Amino acid sequence: MASSIIDLSEDLTSPFSSSELSYAQSEASSINLNNAHFIKGRLYAYLSYTNPPGSFASFGILLDPVNPGVSVNNIGVIGLPLSERDAKAIIGVCHEATSAGSDKMLADATTKGIWELDADKFHVRNPRWHLALRKIIKKVGSDLGVESGADEIRAEVNKLFVYEEGAISKPHMESGKAPRAFATLAICLPSQHEGGELHITHCGQSMVHETARVPEFAQSYMAWYSDVTHEVMTIKSGYRLVLTYNLVYYPGVAWSAATLGDDKTRLHNIFAGWRNSLVNDTSDCPMILAYILNQGHTKADFSPSQLKDKDNLKARYLKEVCEEAGFYFYLADLHCTFGGCSEEDDSEDSEVRGHDNSNGKGKNVKREASNEGGESGDGRIRAQSTESAHPDTLKLKNVVGIDGTKVAEEASICMGDIIQPNPFAEDLDGEDHSGVGDDEGVISARLYRKKVALLIPQEYHVPFLLGAVENSSAQVQAWLSRVIHSVQTNPSDRVREELVELLENVMELQHARISTKESCRESHSASHVSDGTEEPFPEEIMGEVLKGALLLEHMEHCVRAIELVQGKLPSSVFPELGKAMLSHSSDMKDITSIAVDNQPSIHEKYAALNAMLSAYEEDDLGNVDAPPSPVGEDSLREWVKAKFEEILGKTHKHCVKEDGRALVEIARTCGNRNGVLLRRVLPLVRSHATATAFTITFLNHLFEAYEDSVFARHEVVTVFRDVLGDFALEFLPRPRGTRAGPSPLGVLSTELELVTGEDVAALIGNCLSLDLTKEMDHLLVKITSAAGTVDTSCFSAIFLPLLSTLILDLDVRSIPISTPRFHQFAHGILILYLARHVGPQPREPTSWKRPACGCSRRCTDCNALDQFLADPERKLGRFPLAKPRRDHLQRQLELGGSKCTYGTDEKGLPHELVVTKTDKGWKGAQKAWRGRCREAVKAVKGLAVDGAALRGLLGPNYEELVGWGLKVDGARAAAA
Repeated sequence: MASSIIDLSEDLTSPFSSSELSYAQSEASSINLNNAHFIKGRLYAYLSYTNPPGSFASFGILLDPVNPGVSVNNIGVIGLPLSERDAKAIIGVCHEATSAGSDKMLADATTKGIWELDADKFHVRNPRWHLALRKIIKKVGSDLGVESGADEIRAEVNKLFVYEEGAISKPHMESGKAPRAFATLAICLPSQHEGGELHITHCGQSMVHETARVPEFAQSYMAWYSDVTHEVMTIKSGYRLVLTYNLVYYPGVAWSAATLGDDKTRLHNIFAGWRNSLVNDTSDCPMILAYILNQGHTKADFSPSQLKDKDNLKARYLKEVCEEAGFYFYLADLHCTFGGCSEEDDSEDSEVRGHDNSNGKGKNVKREASNEGGESGDGRIRAQSTESAHPDTLKLKNVVGIDGTKVAEEASICMGDIIQPNPFAEDLDGEDHSGVGDDEGVISARLYRKKVALLIPQEYHVPFLLGAVENSSAQVQAWLSRVIHSVQTNPSDRVREELVELLENVMELQHARISTKESCRESHSASHVSDGTEEPFPEEIMGEVLKGALLLEHMEHCVRAIELVQGKLPSSVFPELGKAMLSHSSDMKDITSIAVDNQPSIHEKYAALNAMLSAYEEDDLGNVDAPPSPVGEDSLREWVKAKFEEILGKTHKHCVKEDGRALVEIARTCGNRNGVLLRRVLPLVRSHATATAFTITFLNHLFEAYEDSVFARHEVVTVFRDVLGDFALEFLPRPRGTRAGPSPLGVLSTELELVTGEDVAALIGNCLSLDLTKEMDHLLVKITSAAGTVDTSCFSAIFLPLLSTLILDLDVRSIPISTPRFHQFAHGILILYLARHVGPQPREPTSWKRPACGCSRRCTDCNALDQFLADPERKLGRFPLAKPRRDHLQRQLELGGSKCTYGTDEKGLPHELVVTKTDKGWKGAQKAWRGRCREAVKAVKGLAVDGAALRGLLGPNYEELVGWGLKVDGARAAAA
């Protein structure tokens, strides 16, 4: 049987105009090799009139494949996935393969286990297979870089192969192929097996395809040029069934893997000329070039993997050559507007579409001020060819790398940066243009959107991108983090040079912004921050700059980065500073000290120094007497300890809650040598004894350290006595809008200043443990006194949780709540709670007197209204007034909160404003009081004490509380 041939060729026509071809040829033949037009012309000629080379091999997986219906002579149709029975049956009619191709039999025994069946011994029966094969070949042709993809390739059935367990093929190249065959296509049909990886090698590059990892019911395909080396690894188990084709080129160029290197050399030469222009500092050398791809604009998030056919090949090949030649490659959306289209019109969701198809060509529009410029007599704008038009706006959006990483939301570009001549003169469809038109072809505005490939020399890469993202701190920080990670994982010279240039540019920009801000401050001008573009970078960005400088071990950059920080450094920087101190102690000591001093609070300074100590291999932070590190007496540990003592010796304006914990840790780390707790820490704490949250946290954490045997008992007792003697409880109500919970605020209304009832109860318990009964009694009196003055919201947030925790702690200590000091304390808190938070039941008003609400001018109408409101007998008031005067009284009633209703009686003239006094105020107060009663009953019953103990705590008020519960329940029953 003759070989089955699928002819996939079609007639082709050139998509390029003669004017474009003339442009490329004339520009490419320019004498001035350093001229920007020459570089653009050569790139345009290469990218537009030659097919960019692809890869020397192509792999793919078909998850929903078509069964080809392979029928073997004398056996019949082979079932898929391949069974062991069918595999053995096929092998029975095969002969041993000649190294998986048409080569002569290799003598080496490693080729055994591969069985082949010639094309005349089987045929494909499924007619749908030809369509499926056409799609495969189209993709393979594109991947291999064959011009027009499948349109110039024929597929010729070659052989059917069965690989059994132990099958293997040594490295070899194809020979004796069919006439005009340039590549092999192998389709692995569903057949379970392990091993058998295909290794393909060309010019030092290798590719591997593992057919065993393909899902059981899927197919995979492999294609490679005839002049590449390939081998098959050992089949470890199972059988593999492979259908192969010879790929034959249609009359034209003979394709091979060797042609890839030739075309790549041509493109390298173009970039080498561009590089030469940069070295010679040519004035008109392009800083960036953009090549418009065929890929249209897409509304959804775009991934470079979605590029189609030639665009995909061009992108991958350009990216490879750019990396080798010292250039950067990106993809972006090119947005331009014609005809006065506004920025708002240029949106992803624009629903206005226009296209003039009267002559089969799409035309963009440019607005003109006069009839000569294209305005029709009726004021409409006539369509003009874009061959002579320039866009009103031109910009890049969504700049991404070939891996899909977004590097900029928007960037600038000009017409001279575009490689194509007359880039907007071609016919474009409605998906890429937006506008408003009519049947006469009059269009008011057009938008143009296309995907472009950006080519940027290394020298201009950082300035270009930084100019695009400098007003977005998030994008700048993401860029810094991305490059730093690249240096850590792949420290190539190219990546390190990018990081150096990026750091220098960011610091230069930061210095300029700080200078501008200081100049404006001196001139008392705030105009520079009107749009936020001149604000210095935040500390997070400068922290990334410092990390990068430390990674590169550029000490000068480290110093400058810290100097340029506006505020404190992020805590994540300090472990890196610690490592740098270990390696460059003498260089880093002073500048690191400045970085620590810039941390605003004690706990932030402690966290920074503690993070630096984590750079040590030793984890024992408390062992400061350990031998110094190998760097000498100026070891990191000794330096950090000196900084701790320096913190203790300074005056601090404010101390917050976390500072209390940090002070104890500092004293712990210093080992309390030379009495640091009493000599340095105690004076600092006493100077901030009115900072409630700070003081309570310090004392509680100090007691925990005492229990860990860090400090002596007599030292801790001394600190407790001295601090509690100066201690002042000051609570502020919870600010509006903060979340509810058991955490009220202390002196400073910040998240760090939260004081809880549990904190206060722990302090009381610690006094008990230290036998400080006198100090504890004074503390209980202070707490009770505070409960009589603070905002009532503190009862549910502090005092009730305090009582609940204290009662449980006393029970653990076998101390009854009936003990006089604690009974008196609990009784006082509960009585104040009932009196201040719940309050007496509102009394129903006995008269109709209401508060005045007249205006400040005391006008005649308001005087009459106030007289009515003050009358205890009158419930209804009538005021015959014109509408403006009625409206005035209505506003006063609303502003004054009179709880009166009003309306207009329109029977007479003038109309009367009718005001009715109501008891809404009393009813509202009654409802709120019942709610507080329910809350109080629930809270008091939740104190974990029995009824007798609760009766003892409340005394006569116990019956009142029970009565409240009965009243509330009765009110509920009545309402039901």
